[in-house]
Amino acid sequence: MRRGWRIAAVVAVVPVALAATIGVTLAYPRPFFSYSVTEGRLTLYSDAPFDRGKARTILERVDARLKTSPLDDGAADAIYVANARWRQRLFFNIAYGAGGVNFYPWTLNVFLRQSNIDKDELLRPNGIPAEYPRTFTYYAAHEIGHSLTGRHLGFAHLWNWRLPQWIREG
Repeated sequence: MRRGWRIAAVVAVVPVALAATIGVTLAYPRPFFSYSVTEGRLTLYSDAPFDRGKARTILERVDARLKTSPLDDGAADAIYVANARWRQRLFFNIAYGAGGVNFYPWTLNVFLRQSNIDKDELLRPNGIPAEYPRTFTYYAAHEIGHSLTGRHLGFAHLWNWRLPQWIREG
């Protein structure tokens, strides 16, 4: 009987421990990203090197887009670029293959897939750049926009999943 309880305890604890590990990783991803630059309130992290000057220009463009929103609160945000496939799988989870993900309210970090930051390009899974106007700047501002919406609506944002996709991702 005791052995059965032990097995049941392990079966119950393992998923909780795994979920907690993933949650901590999403909230504190910095150790997985060696390269970074900050411009104003935005910080860009990547697992691949990039031109810091070009990245600052992109962050200025992202900030300019955010400032056009009435929901912009001026809060700091972090953008993480996962170029390596294993990092994409880790940080995108069930959204693997998407251009970007945002796990608000669990974390204020946004994650973008493989990119050529120097050329302001987000790359498709096949390595081909997304078509204009879907630039890196576009995707970064879009994902941070989800955080702006969440911060504006508070916990009402959790009902977002009930909206049609064209509104959620509009």
